[in-house]
Amino acid sequence: MSPVRRVALSVLLAVLSGSSAFAKDIGVPEICKATIAKVMGRDPRIIRTDTQESGIYYLSYVRDDGTLWSYRCRLEGNQVIWASDKGRWRTHPDDETLTYRLSQDRRSLTISEKFSDGSSTEASFKAADF
Repeated sequence: MSPVRRVALSVLLAVLSGSSAFAKDIGVPEICKATIAKVMGRDPRIIRTDTQESGIYYLSYVRDDGTLWSYRCRLEGNQVIWASDKGRWRTHPDDETLTYRLSQDRRSLTISEKFSDGSSTEASFKAADF
């Protein structure tokens, strides 16, 4: 096999295998999608970023029964603040606290949810999950 074909084949195999050399970095839209996915028990792939305005991301997804669900999301430091489209921001002391942690290479993400009773849960995501 010629060297050019060998390089082309290597690149193709890397892309098809999801090599981190070609993976997209995780940014604010993905952090918001992961947060809503965790809180609502959904696959992040179904969540769309509809728009962004003044640091607020507007997200939505269509549930299996055909209903549209919409949310807002913003970051404050490493904390993720969310609200339903017409609802209040989840900032009350009794609301859960959601934080995110990005890997150094920005290709994996952990969302932590801490409840007012002190219990907590985590969910991890990879760039390929979005």
